[in-house]
Amino acid sequence: YKSDPISGLDFTNGNNYYKLENIDDAFPGDGSENNPWVITTPQELKALSDMGEAQTNSKHITLGSDIDMSGIDFTPIETYNIVFDGKGHTISNLTIDKAGENISAGLFGEVSNSTIKDLTLENFIIRSAARSGCLAGNLVKMVEVSGITIKGTNEVTVSTVGGIDSYSVEAGGMAGYADSYMIMKDITIMPGTIVTSAGDYYNERYAAGGIIGRAYNVRFAGNITSAATVNGSLAGGIVGEIGYSYSNSLHDDGTVFTNSGNISGQEAGGLFGRYYCNSTPEYKCTFNNSGNISGEIYAGGYMGYSDINLESFVSGTCSGNVTATTTTSDYNYMWVGWKFGSYGGIEATQE
Repeated sequence: YKSDPISGLDFTNGNNYYKLENIDDAFPGDGSENNPWVITTPQELKALSDMGEAQTNSKHITLGSDIDMSGIDFTPIETYNIVFDGKGHTISNLTIDKAGENISAGLFGEVSNSTIKDLTLENFIIRSAARSGCLAGNLVKMVEVSGITIKGTNEVTVSTVGGIDSYSVEAGGMAGYADSYMIMKDITIMPGTIVTSAGDYYNERYAAGGIIGRAYNVRFAGNITSAATVNGSLAGGIVGEIGYSYSNSLHDDGTVFTNSGNISGQEAGGLFGRYYCNSTPEYKCTFNNSGNISGEIYAGGYMGYSDINLESFVSGTCSGNVTATTTTSDYNYMWVGWKFGSYGGIEATQE
């Protein structure tokens, strides 16, 4: 295990977890697909986080009840190749305060080659100087996330104010960063979540999104919904910055993106602050935005900046206020559009 044992906490057969000779005896079940580990207490969830990646590799893990993490000193779970099934249960009141530390923070710090599904998170406080989100700081590759709801009062803050040396300064309501062969399906961020990415030098490194701060080669499906309040250099109600290097598949056919949160940044969009894609999408989708958008360079009800014109590929509603405003003389242009601030280097037409 990575940390010192918890004294006085009983686990399977009345034993403390650090005394168990067989790792498979740490929780009910053996961690297989047909007999998964079942976690029912905050102490067991902490024990999972204290294990190393090798101990959790290839395990199937489920929640057997709602878990209240109030007062628990928790380290983000670092793992790969797992299936984590919340079974519709809620993890609540988790605080990970790593302000000033260059650590990926969230329920999971870094996770890859895994499935995470059917889980509700409530009343989280996540602070760090690196990639952070309520569910995960860093989704590295080949992760499928579905059926995630984030509700209550949540704070995700990534800050390098004070000269902290960190390049990975992405903040998201669900995840700070996601890259390579990701699938995100049916994600909901309810009102009450505040996402911030900030630093001494306010530039494109600081990405913030209602769901993901910065994402590359991620495919969305189902209903993708956020009501988070978002602030960052690249700020979006869904993703702060999204791009594709080898795929034009932003979404499955019929995916619905909806934002109702207020978004502010240098490049701000109701759904995506900045969007890069090699070519036009395969399928049409629905964009809905009712949040107020404020950008210092680009501002759009759907996207602040896009490298291609997506107007013929999307339908939906756009009803929030969209403004471009700055209190400095750093910029000699500001592009604002009711739906798209700019696409392909062309100023969008007001609608």
